[in-house]
Amino acid sequence: MTLRVLVDEIGDGVEGVAVGDAVFGTGANTYAEHAVLADWAGKPDGLSFAEAAGYPVAVATAQRILDVVGLEAGQTVLISGAAGGVGSAATT
Repeated sequence: MTLRVLVDEIGDGVEGVAVGDAVFGTGANTYAEHAVLADWAGKPDGLSFAEAAGYPVAVATAQRILDVVGLEAGQTVLISGAAGGVGSAATT
């Protein structure tokens, strides 16, 4: 089975995505053939769909950590161990 997540419908008010775009994200009941995503991002061309499937949790964790630290534009942060999923997401 090939894992692929392509947009086949767009709801009212949704911008920045088109039918047929490759995406990854989070939502309720997403272990299904079709799902409604609450949060999503476009899948980079160099990232496989299988790799992208693991990103939402790492990205959400990195975002929460950066929010707790309270970084503002122009500030610098040292991220030690950025080779893992959360560290990689925090540096992107």
